[in-house]
Amino acid sequence: MAAGVTGGSVTIENIIPEHLTSCLEKLKEVGMEFSVGEKSVSVQKASGRLKATRVKTGMYPLFATDLQQPITSLLLVPEGKSIITDPIYPNRFNHIPELKRMGASIEVKGNSAYILGNQTLKGNWVHATDVRAGTCLILAGLMTEGITRITGVEHIERGCSSITELFRGIGANLKECQTSEPEVGVNLDVC
Repeated sequence: MAAGVTGGSVTIENIIPEHLTSCLEKLKEVGMEFSVGEKSVSVQKASGRLKATRVKTGMYPLFATDLQQPITSLLLVPEGKSIITDPIYPNRFNHIPELKRMGASIEVKGNSAYILGNQTLKGNWVHATDVRAGTCLILAGLMTEGITRITGVEHIERGCSSITELFRGIGANLKECQTSEPEVGVNLDVC
């Protein structure tokens, strides 16, 4: 998804690609290109424009609800309207108000989010309420004009303590910063 929002390429190693079949099928539907190895997936820059799509989460082997928030950022890229429906955790749209603060055009109705893509996002202060929302906001921050500052870093680090290094490893300008405001603490700056 990071390769999709940046137009770059990335290889993910030491994974079981079969566990990601539904996700990879959805990424292919959006227009991303990749090759699958025995224990890796290499995602290449899409040769054409990405396409809007519909995503419905479900229990394994369907599209994982944990990927619902990160794919929201990817679906901000293509022109057109995408829809994400999450019947498993219908209240897991707490990242939407934060994306809207960045200029995203998204409306939530019931257990679905309606995403109007091809919008210009602007850097802003946003808050990660959990690791999935944090990943979504980092991905969105990679697409913004200006700096995106993400608070709630402890939620992101709880799920992945090396998130800054991982994103730097694929070329992101991401750094942890201390702020003078006690209620904010540590934040990530995404440029």
